[in-house]
Amino acid sequence: MIGALIERLARTGLRKGFRQGSTSWAVLGIAMSGVAIIRRLSSRHRQTQVLAIEELLPGQSVTITAIPPSR
Repeated sequence: MIGALIERLARTGLRKGFRQGSTSWAVLGIAMSGVAIIRRLSSRHRQTQVLAIEELLPGQSVTITAIPPSR
């Protein structure tokens, strides 16, 4: 959710900053682009892994358990 907001601000800032000539938007766009790049390269911001894909039938349920990562 935060990632989508950062990407949106980066896109909007760059577009309004460079196409419409707004310095404030350009600075925001460049800053948010930097944040987005750092988030992608950060080891803490990992991609999720798909462990299983199952089709549920009516009446079936799913239990999701999060296991803390080992250090």
